[in-house]
Amino acid sequence: MKHLVSKTVLEENMFGFALPYADGDFMFFGGHESRFEVLCLQFEKIEAEEALEKQLNQDVERSYELPFSTGIVALISYDDYSQELGQKTSQFFEVYESVVYDKKKKTRYHFLEDGHEASFDEKIYESAYEEILNASSKMIDWQAYTDKDHYIKSVENILSQIKEGRFYQLNFLRYFFSKDKLSNLEWLRKLYHNAGPYGAFISYKSEKIVSFSPEKFFSAEVKDGICHFETHPIKGTSPRFDSKELDEKSKEFLQNSDKDHAELHMIVDLMRNDFFRICGPGNVSVKDPGTVYSFSNVHHLIASVTGKLDKKISLGECLKRLCPGGSITGAPKKEVMLAISELEKRPRAYFMGNILLFDHKQQKLDSSILIRTVHIKGSSDMEFAVGSGIVIASEAESEFSELKAKMRVVSNKS
Repeated sequence: MKHLVSKTVLEENMFGFALPYADGDFMFFGGHESRFEVLCLQFEKIEAEEALEKQLNQDVERSYELPFSTGIVALISYDDYSQELGQKTSQFFEVYESVVYDKKKKTRYHFLEDGHEASFDEKIYESAYEEILNASSKMIDWQAYTDKDHYIKSVENILSQIKEGRFYQLNFLRYFFSKDKLSNLEWLRKLYHNAGPYGAFISYKSEKIVSFSPEKFFSAEVKDGICHFETHPIKGTSPRFDSKELDEKSKEFLQNSDKDHAELHMIVDLMRNDFFRICGPGNVSVKDPGTVYSFSNVHHLIASVTGKLDKKISLGECLKRLCPGGSITGAPKKEVMLAISELEKRPRAYFMGNILLFDHKQQKLDSSILIRTVHIKGSSDMEFAVGSGIVIASEAESEFSELKAKMRVVSNKS
């Protein structure tokens, strides 16, 4: 059983609260564009089966409206659901202690499961936030595994396959590596300045995931015996500019782009179909076909699809029917996953996978798609992947420029 240990009104955000744990294992979720920030302090890795059997759509009495307190955090590999693999690489954790900050209400909540001693001590955090703001700023030297010519030819190959009718849209990635080393403090600074609403930093043993993602994969919340699902697929990108006039023109161009709206509508239709597999006929609707939202480095077109389910379903069944996400595969999904494997010639691993937070005792779930994400494992080079959706109206040079705009989130100095 979990307990709300403390509830405190604060004026600062949570970034500073992660700093004292920066040399050990910790999980931090949020960014300057998110309403909530979550710091997980005590957790342990658990078997996949233990997490995947957890049920959605159980009636509960909810005593607070927060996205997470304690429960399951999942790090989902794209490859686990895109093909039949013998060895699964997704990781699942049970969280026993967390600190959650609601920026709107300026209130911090501290949660602790029975049988665990609190490790959170607010006295040591007074200067941590300022330390993150004042941390050194570092440019990262990213090197592509393949050159521009290879990318252009690959996009032209994809366009030929679209014309031949194999698929309608394919999300194609370009991979990068860097030998640079950043401290956790430097990564927290970058997250503070650049993370989207679904920013995340997971540090566990010798592995790190640093995600600047703006994209919700799907959420689920039980109310009055009905499980309400929602997804916010992203398609369509235009760069941000320091000039207000240029920035507005870029935003207007995206809002009026037939190519980008068509790209988004394909994925909306795909996600409607995926939700149909869970919710059944008459229970899925398009809440928003596409609106422009602005983030630190780019503008995006984002849609909203919702669904309702009046019976129980396990976390495992949800993931089986929804993963990988439509926005980072394409349409039709099964065929493009085969084509992606042929074209990229490597596992995606956590790139385009998901982070999932499931507070099963409060029957609330939220998840992101791991776009704009850095993966660091041991002493190996850190890696980054960036992609775009290729459709019949795509131009290779324009897609290459779009990748450069998306890369700014991890390549700029802040």
